[in-house]
Amino acid sequence: MNIAVLEIGQTIINQFFGLKTSKLSLPNDLSIVLESVRSLLDEIHNKEGIALNVTVDGEADVIRIYGKVPDAVKRASSAISDILDLAYDTAEHHPFWNILYHSALISSVIIDKWNSELALEQIDELKWRVDEIKHGLERIENNR
Repeated sequence: MNIAVLEIGQTIINQFFGLKTSKLSLPNDLSIVLESVRSLLDEIHNKEGIALNVTVDGEADVIRIYGKVPDAVKRASSAISDILDLAYDTAEHHPFWNILYHSALISSVIIDKWNSELALEQIDELKWRVDEIKHGLERIENNR
């Protein structure tokens, strides 16, 4: 995946804006949007002194803007939310629905508890979801 991570934290925002978007190999539409975002972020930084993190995924046509400097767990939690949205929106008759749904919920629980401990009930739930994933894989295998 061609992901360019442009972090604005300790470096000043003008250094970020000095990067050429053409180096990112972005689709033209995304480059146009990124230029507008760049101008807006520059204005916000100059007026408010707010530094932001920007992640660009050119293959998916996605620009993410993070406030402050989110840690990896917070970024992962945000990504899991996107995956859960797909799982909730996917029809149950899709062959991968069961696997995606339960994997995403397992990941969500793990990320939520990253800096703490799992309760016994949560461990039991995770085991049940693993069994559901196994059943989903068996159904896919049997329908080949």
